[in-house]
Amino acid sequence: MNRRNSSFLAGSLAAVWLCGMAAGCASETPASVEERESTRTAPPALVGETPEPTADARFGFAVLGRLAAEREAGNILIAPRNIRTALAAIAVGAEGETESEILTRANRYDQIDNAPGKSFRNALHIWVWPGEVLKEDFRAHFRDARIDSTAPAEAPAVVNAYVRERTGGKIDDILTSPPEDIGIVLTTVFDFEGKWHLAFDPGQSRDDSFFATPQTPSAARFMQRRGEFHYAETDEGQIARLPYRDDGLVMTLFLPKASLRIDDWLRGTTGEAWQTLVETMAPRDGLLALPRLKSLFSVELAKPLQAVGIRRAFSKAAEFTGILQNSPPLKIDRVLHKALLRIDEQGTEAAAATSIALRAMSMRINQPAPFEMKLDRPFFLTIGDAPNHKILFMAVVRTPGEGRD
Repeated sequence: MNRRNSSFLAGSLAAVWLCGMAAGCASETPASVEERESTRTAPPALVGETPEPTADARFGFAVLGRLAAEREAGNILIAPRNIRTALAAIAVGAEGETESEILTRANRYDQIDNAPGKSFRNALHIWVWPGEVLKEDFRAHFRDARIDSTAPAEAPAVVNAYVRERTGGKIDDILTSPPEDIGIVLTTVFDFEGKWHLAFDPGQSRDDSFFATPQTPSAARFMQRRGEFHYAETDEGQIARLPYRDDGLVMTLFLPKASLRIDDWLRGTTGEAWQTLVETMAPRDGLLALPRLKSLFSVELAKPLQAVGIRRAFSKAAEFTGILQNSPPLKIDRVLHKALLRIDEQGTEAAAATSIALRAMSMRINQPAPFEMKLDRPFFLTIGDAPNHKILFMAVVRTPGEGRD
């Protein structure tokens, strides 16, 4: 296997996660050859989503480009729809410019299709500060969400246990410290286990070199298969697609030419450009080889999200007035994202979680210990109408006098 083939995934992780895992992406591109030969019809569209078909890709490439610019080495994994869902959920309780900035990038919560499929599922968890109450209009949007209100010290264990359960143990934790002065932590979870429409033969897998750079080879186990795939070549590189067995989902792989660095390609690629590239594929015979992979990635998304235009939500001017009753003003404190991707001869496992923590902008007083007040020395009192501040009687009591009778 030559260097060009053995490095097939060197530049493709971004494309795998953006289009392979995001529900709805497959329904916006032609059916793969393998799937067409099996069903003779295009895969059914995923129902329920009305916005533009490039929403996941537009958002994903914008964020991924920022992350790649900050990291010269290592894999970068994101789940665009999972992040968009978390942002759109928080935007349900926002107004004004705060709402507008989020919705421009994420769309409305009820416009994002998160209905489960045979191979994937989504979930939502909300933790609120003890004593706080979610506004009914906000809560009404999330009837299927799990809602907890435990002590802040217990919040990481509660949230992490939910994420662990909903991802089948793929992601062990998302919160690493207690959410002090945090009014609400909203966490979206995504879990995917997809089998290839045609599995790779493990007997055909081979050890070979993977080149993160031309000068840095490393050992890898390559799966390979000959056959007919949807495929295209452009001036920038090669693109191919592998279908999964269920839900009309596909993995789409892009390999930049050896002369084009993956970071340079990302800087020049938008969601619309990606969609155009995907649509160039057509049936073609060939050999597809890609390495087995297991990768876990975690990141704080506050800076990338602000860089792509979601700024007011992180500032003192944030307008999250529709989430909690009688709460101090809130702003986004941090956005944590964690993703896992595992690829082998049988298929793909993937999971992601996004936690958005909103901080109270004024000091939140911790719940005090029960008090004891014993009026055993001179004191003052009034009798009156509290709502209207009427005082009908007042007294300075220096001695109980005849009170024992």
